[in-house]
Amino acid sequence: MNLYGGSTNPDEHLNIFRTQMTLYTVDQTVWCKVFPTSLREGPLGWFTDLPPNSVTSFNVLEVKFTTQYATSRLHRTSSMSLLYVKQEKGESLRAFMDRFSKGLMGIRNLNPDIAMHHLVSAILSGQFTESLIKRPPYNMDELRTRATKFMQIEEHVDYHRKTLVEASEKEREKNRGIHPPAMGTNRDRYRPNRGPRFHNYTPLKVPRGKVLDEALQAELIPMLKQAQTPPTADTTKRCQYHRNYGHTTKGYQALRDKIEELVQASHLRKFFRTTTLAPRSPQHDIDYSRDKEHSG
Repeated sequence: MNLYGGSTNPDEHLNIFRTQMTLYTVDQTVWCKVFPTSLREGPLGWFTDLPPNSVTSFNVLEVKFTTQYATSRLHRTSSMSLLYVKQEKGESLRAFMDRFSKGLMGIRNLNPDIAMHHLVSAILSGQFTESLIKRPPYNMDELRTRATKFMQIEEHVDYHRKTLVEASEKEREKNRGIHPPAMGTNRDRYRPNRGPRFHNYTPLKVPRGKVLDEALQAELIPMLKQAQTPPTADTTKRCQYHRNYGHTTKGYQALRDKIEELVQASHLRKFFRTTTLAPRSPQHDIDYSRDKEHSG
């Protein structure tokens, strides 16, 4: 038995003491002699300071003890306090049932039917409450048993939902920073391993960045919003088109293909090294032939 220190409910200590002493003897005179062994230093000092012959029976000792430590008694509440105990939005059924049970502990002589009524009214609407309405429980024990089953279902669903969210988040983290912004169409979206779309590219007289500036001013290539630099990007490489770091303007294959398309369409002539255009890609010729057939 835990020693009483004066800060907990004296009634509870007496109940435990009575129960344990009954196992050995019903002689209350012996109880009075053994009782101080159940007290800590503070309450033990109170006991030894009692006037001689002031304890004539264990009942008298109980009255003196509970009077001395009356302020440590539990504050008893009525069943009306349960009106304010409601399951909150987002609160699990298990957490609410634990909170409701703690509220019941402070109510003495509570009618089980009243407790059950308050509990059913306090649970958020859902499958569990629908089950209780369709088949009302006979008593609190049955209600708790059925609640346990719904707790297990709720926790199982919540576990799988969290697993899916974590897997999805890991996939996003894995793919984050792989694809820089697009050139303006899905077809021109950057892919790290894409190959050139043309067999040969028309030689330019100036760096590709200068051609890009001209194409942007002439609105031949759409202006993009400045892209964020990925956390793990190589900051020694800067792309003039995306205005961020991680790859160079020269190394951006989609931009190289777009400039070649403009060259093939007879734009940007002042930047050509020669008047001879690079051969078109086979795919380009196929697309051009199909266009002629449809237009013819």
